[in-house]
Amino acid sequence: MQFGRLHGIALIVLGLILIGLQLQFALSSNSGVSTEPTAVSAPTHMPHFGPWAGILGGTSLIVGIIVFKTGRRRDEPEANHAVR
Repeated sequence: MQFGRLHGIALIVLGLILIGLQLQFALSSNSGVSTEPTAVSAPTHMPHFGPWAGILGGTSLIVGIIVFKTGRRRDEPEANHAVR
């Protein structure tokens, strides 16, 4: 497999994972509401990453697509010199 295309695929996969992680953070509920009025629950400490996972994921996805599309073999002839 070609060097550029391999890195493009890796960046696309990383971008999709980070976007999925951001969606999980955004859609998870941290309300802490319990059905029992006297129940005391221990505070759950979840790390707050903000929008950085989504931003890095989107950037990685876009760069991965660009690298995948532009990656070609060095021994491949130019389009105007291709054998027909």
